[in-house]
Amino acid sequence: MIQLVRVRKYFIVLFLLSVPLNYFWLTNTGSQLQGAVGVITGHHSFILNWLSYFLLGAVLAYYYEEIMLRLHRYRVVLGMLFVWMVVGIYVEITPGELFGSMRPANLIYIPIFFLFLLSVYERIARGKYITEFIHMIGNYSMGIYLVHPLIILLLEGQLPSYMWNSVLILPIFGLTIAGSIAINKLILLLPISQYIVPVGKRRPRSVRVGVVEGDTVKGGVHAQGSTS
Repeated sequence: MIQLVRVRKYFIVLFLLSVPLNYFWLTNTGSQLQGAVGVITGHHSFILNWLSYFLLGAVLAYYYEEIMLRLHRYRVVLGMLFVWMVVGIYVEITPGELFGSMRPANLIYIPIFFLFLLSVYERIARGKYITEFIHMIGNYSMGIYLVHPLIILLLEGQLPSYMWNSVLILPIFGLTIAGSIAINKLILLLPISQYIVPVGKRRPRSVRVGVVEGDTVKGGVHAQGSTS
């Protein structure tokens, strides 16, 4: 769908429409379908569980410079929102329980987190290895999304039950990401890898975005530190 949109302002419209749709799906429709359709749509990785996040990524990519300019102007406000988010999550925490990644509250928390991360990116990305790691995660993001349910199933079958608790969630998360990237790297060795998972080519110190002519989006590469 994203590849078919050629006018970048439509991404904002699609994103704004996707948020209530995503909320409605998470709180109502997704759990009510039955049979084979219910099995497919009820799976954790079904696209409507994550639609607004993909469109948020498209908006951040095609409006990167405009967003970064405004983030610098409103860093204090964004910092306050981030603190509010952290406090809200802390208040919600129940010992021994795990938060689901499909919580409706994440529709608010995740955009705030990513905007805050962008606002401090220039500070945390001064290290060479941190920058390369961020670029690698970006290039493999769709592949990680497609492969990670398999990695979780493998971990559930191999790790003891006591490891699946809120205290050890970060190591489990790290193993899932590392395993997903490893699987994607193996897939890249296949001659038909582009038809299996859409893994981006490695582009050191560059970010894949659209080249904008007026409001029309054309594929291109935007190098860090340069100006379109």
